Amino acid sequence: MFKNLYIIFSILLLLSLTSRSYCEDQKETAELRPVAKYGYADETGKFIIKPQFDYAGEFCDGIAVIGIGSKYGYIDKTGKMIAEAKFDEAMEFCEGYGVVRTGEKYGYIDKTGKIICEPKFDFAYSFSEGYAGVQS
Repeated sequence: MFKNLYIIFSILLLLSLTSRSYCEDQKETAELRPVAKYGYADETGKFIIKPQFDYAGEFCDGIAVIGIGSKYGYIDKTGKMIAEAKFDEAMEFCEGYGVVRTGEKYGYIDKTGKIICEPKFDFAYSFSEGYAGVQS
């Protein structure tokens, strides 16, 4: 009985090693890696903005934060780039303005992509009721 189990176990072990070697031999050595990109679809699942971003935030004030690599920018609902992905951090738009960080400093950008307040603050908060708090 033990002899039969030993033989069956040996055969199964041999088969698993052989199939593993076969799989290892079949792997391609190309430097292609699977990646996931983000885009935007409507409620039916139809892509409105094709998957092309490494990060895609929710739309707020008609603008969304997107990420490409380690940089962030903004797009509108048609996919038009409002601000190129050049910021180290970008926050959702609120009351027509977005908070951006370049290096260690924060500033503000408007819906046209124009920087309305150069990054010079240690931290900047989103606008609320026409005001925004900053730390220097």
